[in-house]
Amino acid sequence: MKFIVLVLALLLTGQIAGHIGDAQAKGPADKATGYVLGAPAEHPLWWHSFNFTAHEMGDALAGKGFVRHFRLDVDGVTPIREEFCPIIYVVAFENEAWFSGPIIYDSAHSDPTRWMVFHVLDGGQPGRGNDLLQWQRVADESAALDYLDGLEADYKDYVIVEGNIQVHTK
Repeated sequence: MKFIVLVLALLLTGQIAGHIGDAQAKGPADKATGYVLGAPAEHPLWWHSFNFTAHEMGDALAGKGFVRHFRLDVDGVTPIREEFCPIIYVVAFENEAWFSGPIIYDSAHSDPTRWMVFHVLDGGQPGRGNDLLQWQRVADESAALDYLDGLEADYKDYVIVEGNIQVHTK
């Protein structure tokens, strides 16, 4: 009886390990992740921080992930505005990614209706001086898709002073 239980336990362990390997192999390979702190070049005390993860889902522009944005006080630490958006669309290519989603939380507006769009470039380590983050708030999904399709490129200026961006593609 102990022999049968041991054999079943070994078989189940092998099945579970096999499924874990399958899940890892099927996970999203094309993605962008990062945390950056910075400010516009023309307004070096208008601090912003972005924390994001954006994964391609393989169906056209389908994606998943999130962006959490803080507008910070002149000390670069104290939040004065927070926004959150789930990522709906993602394109990752080589060391660049474009992604977008609707703003579902905005501490400055009780009923947010706009979208955020991003373009990031992973220029290597460290992020400061190598990576690039461009962003913009847009009116709606259609305007966001214009950015992702390359029809629009009027992003806000942003200089990274801390953090790192990573883009991984197959």
